[in-house]
Amino acid sequence: MKPFFYSTSLLLLLAMGCSQESSQELSAQASQHYNSGDYVHAVKALQAINEEHGETPENWQNIAVAAYQSKDYSYAARAAQSGLTLLSITGEASTSTTERKDALTEILAMAREAEGNLEEAVRLYYELTTAETKAIKLTAKSRLANLFLGQNKPDAALALLLSAQKNEASNATTNYNLAKLCNETFMLHREALDFYRMADHFLPTTVPQKKIVASEIARLTANSDQLRPKPPATGNISECKKAIADYEKAKRKGHFKSAESYAVKALKADPSNYQAAINLITFSKQQKNSAVALETYHHALLINPTDLDLRVKAAAYALEMKRYDEALTFLRPVLVANLPKYKASIYQMMTILVKQGKRDEARAWGEYYLMVAPETPERNRTFIKGLPTYTK
Repeated sequence: MKPFFYSTSLLLLLAMGCSQESSQELSAQASQHYNSGDYVHAVKALQAINEEHGETPENWQNIAVAAYQSKDYSYAARAAQSGLTLLSITGEASTSTTERKDALTEILAMAREAEGNLEEAVRLYYELTTAETKAIKLTAKSRLANLFLGQNKPDAALALLLSAQKNEASNATTNYNLAKLCNETFMLHREALDFYRMADHFLPTTVPQKKIVASEIARLTANSDQLRPKPPATGNISECKKAIADYEKAKRKGHFKSAESYAVKALKADPSNYQAAINLITFSKQQKNSAVALETYHHALLINPTDLDLRVKAAAYALEMKRYDEALTFLRPVLVANLPKYKASIYQMMTILVKQGKRDEARAWGEYYLMVAPETPERNRTFIKGLPTYTK
C-alpha cells in the first residue's frame, strides 16, 4: 500500500523573537535559502543566529525544519530535542509554549521515522495523539496509522483514522487516508468512494492528491457494479411466499423439524427474499446450528449490505461462536459508518481483538471508545487502561 498523504506544512517561522538588525538579516537570509530549496545554507544561517544572539526554542525549531528538509534527519532530531530542552528549562505555561512543544515533538517524531527508529517514532506520534494543537494531533494519527499498517496492524490504523475523523470530519487528509485504507486493505469499495468524495470536497485544488482523488472516484464509480458483491438472483416468489407461511404455521405449532424444512425451502425458492433469510437465521440460532446461521447472515447481507443493525447482530453472534475473523468482517462497515448509534460496536471491536490476542490493537479501539463514550463505567475504563499501548 502506498504511503498515506500528510498535510504537514514545514515552514520557517517568520518571527525569530529577536529585534537586532543582524539577526533580522540572518533571518531573511535563512528564509531566502529555505524558500529557494537551499536547505543546507538555511541551516547555516539559522545556526549563526544561535551563535550570535543566543539559543531560542523558536530558532531550534527552524533549524530542525530546515535540517529535516535537507534530509539530515539526525541533526533535525538533535535540533528538535534542543528546542524541547530549552522549553522545559523556561517552564513557561502558555498556549504558545504548548504549540511550540507540539511542533518540536512532531519534527522529532518525523526525523526518528525517517531515520528508521520506528519504535521511538511510534512513541512520539502516540504522545501527539492527545496534543493540544489540533492540526498536529490529526496528522500524528495519520502518521501513526501508516506505521501500524507497516506492522500489519490495519485495525489499529482504522481506529486512529476514525478517531481523527471524529476530531474533525472535514479534514481532507483523514478522509483521503480512510478512503485508501478502506479501498486497498479492507476492500470496502463503497465506503472508500464516500471518503474519497469527502476528501475531494475539502482538498485544496493546488495539491497533487486532488487529481489522484478525482481519478479514484471515476474508477470506483465506473467499476461499481464489478466491485459490489452480486446480490442473489430472484427466484420463485410465489413458492417462497407459501414456504414462509408454512414455516410460520409449523413454528407456532411447535413442529420444529417441519419449520426448519420450510425455512430452508423458502430461501432456496427465492434466494433474494430477505425475510426468508432472516427466518432461517433466527431458527438456526434457536436450534444452535451456528454453521447455517453464520452462512445465512452472510447471505442476508448480500441481499441488503447496508443493513448495519443486522451486521451488529451477526458480529455479536460470530463473537459468541468464537469466529473472530468473521466478526471483524461483519463489524468493520458498521464502524466505518461512524454513527453515534453504533458507538457500542467500538467496544465490541476492542473485545474481539482482545479475544484474538491483539491487545495492543484493542487498546487503539478502547481509547477511541473512551473518546466517543466519556460516560463509560469505571470498570470498563480501568480495563481499557490496563491494555498495553502500542509503545510497549
